[in-house]
Amino acid sequence: MTEEKSGYPSDVADKVLVRLPDGMRDGIKDAAKANGRTMNAEIVARLDTSFTATETSSEILSLIATLQFELSQARYREQVQLTERAMVDEIVQGLVQTLAEQKFDTRLIKQYNQLERIAHEPRPAESSLQELARRRESELTVAKQRMDDALVALQRAVADNSGSGSSDSTS
Repeated sequence: MTEEKSGYPSDVADKVLVRLPDGMRDGIKDAAKANGRTMNAEIVARLDTSFTATETSSEILSLIATLQFELSQARYREQVQLTERAMVDEIVQGLVQTLAEQKFDTRLIKQYNQLERIAHEPRPAESSLQELARRRESELTVAKQRMDDALVALQRAVADNSGSGSSDSTS
């Protein structure tokens, strides 16, 4: 003679016996009542939230590390560019001082003026680096927005998981 199950999903679900510390059962019961869930649904929702939050947190931390690395690279490139520009300016200033102290013919003065103009115009490499820096900054802004969006989605998912439940009676 075989006993037949009633057909409810809970009759065929995995069951686990858990020992709870003193007072925890009352805390679960109060939380379940506040969230409109059974004690079982409250425990399952909280466990599910902890798994989801851990996976998403790891992804966010990885994205933050990547963004920090890219930002430090962009800052380094900017510093190199500024240093190179300062070196060129220093050389031109030295040349200006040398020319100002000595009297040269018109041809040398014209060459000096050309050098000064070159020193104060953006160099092709410098323009290229500036464009690269602008693109990287734009990419970092987009990546940060994605990270912010993911964080908001995570917060919503956690709120939804802690606010949703089943209408079974409290165990």
